[in-house]
Amino acid sequence: YKQYGNLKKAKTFFQLALDIAIITGDSINASMIYNNLGVLNADWGNYDDALNFYLKSLKIDEKKQRLRSLSTTYNNIGIIHYSLQDYDLAQTYYQKALEINKKLGNKDGEALQLMNIGILHYFKNNYDSVFIHFKQAMYIWEKIGNLRRLAMIQSNLAEMYMEIEAYDNAIVYLSKSKKIYTQLKEVFDVIHTDLLMG
Repeated sequence: YKQYGNLKKAKTFFQLALDIAIITGDSINASMIYNNLGVLNADWGNYDDALNFYLKSLKIDEKKQRLRSLSTTYNNIGIIHYSLQDYDLAQTYYQKALEINKKLGNKDGEALQLMNIGILHYFKNNYDSVFIHFKQAMYIWEKIGNLRRLAMIQSNLAEMYMEIEAYDNAIVYLSKSKKIYTQLKEVFDVIHTDLLMG
């Protein structure tokens, strides 16, 4: 239901599933459901409720040492703190997710956290760190062949170069990004890139 925009029905079904998971002692499914309820509440802007659900999920995952799930939950908690403009606390959780992804060898997750940390540095006006984190993410996505995310981070880098008025560098990254978006037939992103190059 969530995917079709019916958040209230989704919450009802998640709550029923949670009740069953608790009654049957299925803590792993309970953790996943808590996380999903956190996402639903975050979508509604109910950040306190979302955070409470994420912390319940976190408690289970820490006890069970479910690293992949821990990484997701740390990321989600980071997103909440980012939304609340508490960038230092958001970075703490993104950093925890980054370390787990490195430990798991999850390169895509590692790059995603590097990008998230870079975005936080943007809001802290620390542009050197933005470029460092974005470029680290870019190299990983290039190496593993995740073209969609590679194009996205190249576009982000271009916008950062535009921010500091380094237009030649911006054009280089926009051109690379546009080439990939064209290859992927991402029409909206091609148009967006053209507008930035305008």
